[in-house]
Formats: sequence, C-alpha cells, structure tokens
Amino acid sequence: MALSSATLSTNLQLVTPTSSAIAAVAAVAAAYKAYVAQASANSVTILGAALGAAEAAMVTAMNFSAGDSASAGAAKFLAGISAFWGVMVAAPASYWAGGTVIVPPTFSGTAAAVVADFTANTSGSKTLAQSMNAVAASIHAGTLVSPTLTIPPNTWAIL
Repeated sequence: MALSSATLSTNLQLVTPTSSAIAAVAAVAAAYKAYVAQASANSVTILGAALGAAEAAMVTAMNFSAGDSASAGAAKFLAGISAFWGVMVAAPASYWAGGTVIVPPTFSGTAAAVVADFTANTSGSKTLAQSMNAVAASIHAGTLVSPTLTIPPNTWAIL
C-alpha cells in the first residue's frame, strides 16, 4: 500500500466532535496513525503494530486549548506529526524490518498550507468533507517531502 490523502481525510472525518481537548487530540492522532500505517518503501510495508509509541508521542505534543487560533492549532498539529516521526526515527527497525535509518519528511511549506486550511475551515463556509480534504491534502503533500528508509544497502522513498 501507499500513503493516501483520501485515507487521511476519511479518518479525520470520522473524528467525533467533542468538548474534550484530550479526546480530540487522541482521535486526531489515531487518524494520523491509521494513515501512516499504509506507508511502504519499495514495497516493504511498515510494521503497523509498532505505531502505538509514535501515536502516544503525537498525543503528548499536541497540546490544544479551547479558543486556539488557526495558526496555533496548525502549529500544534504539526508539532504532533513531528513528534510522531521523531519516535520512528529513533527506532527504525521497530517500524520496518531491517531498517537502520529513517529520514523524516521535511514538511516544507506545510505549516502555511495547514494554517490556510484551518483558517478557511473556521469560516463556516465548507462542509466537513471539504475541510478535511483540504487539511489531508496539505498534510499528505508535506508527508511526501523527502522521507526515506534505509535497509542496507538500499535507501528508498517512503510513500
């Protein structure tokens, strides 16, 4: 399989609205985990069962508060995603059999795109599907910026 913007959008659309920031953060992290569980590198699939630690790091890093601005919410979301990949980078063999190095995505340009998505989403003019499609497309594009996996002697793009 491969990473898919549609998978991320669908998973984000399934997040149940809640007044609990803790529940919301856990649901968003679970949606991202399900998205990354589709990753592969040269047809070598990720070991999805190991993603729990990365998901937990994402939850810890996303410290949402009621009333966060679009830019603050986007920054916290991206901090969570960075923490998710940070855990994977620290233990590559836990995520890909034989993996020795994971280079995470750079997320170049992603922050501005997600802030724009979050700002547009708070205007109330988009449906849930339109909003999550936009966020998923921005996150997906950022996730595909330069991540690689090394299983000696080869290095492959993570897709």
